[in-house]
Amino acid sequence: MASRNTLMGAPGRKRRWGLLATLGFAVLAFAITGWRQVHRNQLVRSASPHRPDLSRWPPGMQDEVAEAERRIAGFFGGTQGLAQLSELYHANGFLAEARGCYAALAELQPREGRWTYRHAMISAGYGELELANELLNATVRRVPDYRPGHVRRGDILLKMGDLEGAAAAFGLVQAQSAGEPYSLLGLARCDIEKGDWTAARHKLEAVMTATHNALGYDLIVPVYEHLGLSERAEHARGRSKASGAFRDMADRWMDELNDRCFDPFHLSVSAGAAQARGDTSMARRWLERAISLAPQSEAFRFQLAMLLTQMGELKEARVELERCTRLAPKFADGWAHLYGVLNSLGEEQAAQRAFAEGLINCPDSPGLHRMRAKQLVAVGRLDEAVPHFRTSIRLRPTEAGAYIELAMTLMKLGQMDAGMAEFHQALVAEPDHPLVLTALAFQAIRTRDEHEATRWLRRARQQPRVPRDEFDALVTAFLQTFGREPDLHLPSAVKD
Repeated sequence: MASRNTLMGAPGRKRRWGLLATLGFAVLAFAITGWRQVHRNQLVRSASPHRPDLSRWPPGMQDEVAEAERRIAGFFGGTQGLAQLSELYHANGFLAEARGCYAALAELQPREGRWTYRHAMISAGYGELELANELLNATVRRVPDYRPGHVRRGDILLKMGDLEGAAAAFGLVQAQSAGEPYSLLGLARCDIEKGDWTAARHKLEAVMTATHNALGYDLIVPVYEHLGLSERAEHARGRSKASGAFRDMADRWMDELNDRCFDPFHLSVSAGAAQARGDTSMARRWLERAISLAPQSEAFRFQLAMLLTQMGELKEARVELERCTRLAPKFADGWAHLYGVLNSLGEEQAAQRAFAEGLINCPDSPGLHRMRAKQLVAVGRLDEAVPHFRTSIRLRPTEAGAYIELAMTLMKLGQMDAGMAEFHQALVAEPDHPLVLTALAFQAIRTRDEHEATRWLRRARQQPRVPRDEFDALVTAFLQTFGREPDLHLPSAVKD
């Protein structure tokens, strides 16, 4: 009987020992996990910076900082709290505090590239290029396919004089995405540093074509000049004047910070950059955040209205423009664009009322007077338009547009000499204005004044903003009128 119990008890003892062993392993694992969590919490808390003075910041900023600090103080969630705190401080200009957070986060999350990348951007801003390069090296090891990491690293190496390293960094992006414009621009800069002007030219021309002259225009002119291509240099210089400001690349890890930003002006600038690169949804989100922070700012509402107009959301644009004009009735652009949006919505009477109210509130607006003049021209009331053009010119004498429109209006009224005088005044306001040069050349050809026609054609030829097809049409008209081509190679006459 005893031997039977012994036999029956053996499996039970084995099960008990198995359960005890499992429990022991679980306790050990829990202890190890707890010890690791304690270590992580210590690192998080030691990295949490002393709160700076936030008394001048919105309550929302103070609340989010407090929430992040509460998470840091808890047993779980401290890393997420530190990440939240790093973004809040970085997004709102507390860079020293953000750097401390990023150093700890990079250790806590060794596979996350944001922390080393953002830390590198701060370091680069301080001129700490060696540290920025080390951090960007860490970034591209962690996340090899994040293109801005390679491009920024190439930029840093180029500043450090490491052309080979910079070219390799830019080349990695080209290997991932052939023709990517920012890395191709970087390779062109490397070519320029090496004095390889031909290679730089080909890359820059490709960049300018791909970006519609948004990139590369500031470098292509000296490249053409070094290659002896003076005419191309002049045309490129003219294109660069019309291309607008430099547009930085989209950078998701930096853009994400704007969702933590409490500076409405910074949000407005970031929205403008996003709009320029075609990201209208992001631009809208940031502008709406800016308005939530500064609801009485007519400037932010106007910017949002312009964006909504571009997006075709005219009813919402109307709402923002109406709020803008209520907030700032002396802001003429608000009335002008409200008039345009109402017209586009088919509400012509409301548009006319808005325009009239705008002119009453802004009697010294050159833009509104010019708009009124153009309205009158459109319905054939030319005599009534003239004084509005003259008022616009008096209020803003340095822009050619109103002079040109007044000149054409006077010529329609049969006042040819007065119209030509206004064209000449337009050149005083904006020397070498392309439309004025072509108009004066055409008028000289029409009146069979060969000397004047030649003079204006020479000046038009030197102006890269004169469209090539228009210039060629003028040369053809000169040939048909005078029986020979104009002599464009003599020294140009002294400018008016």
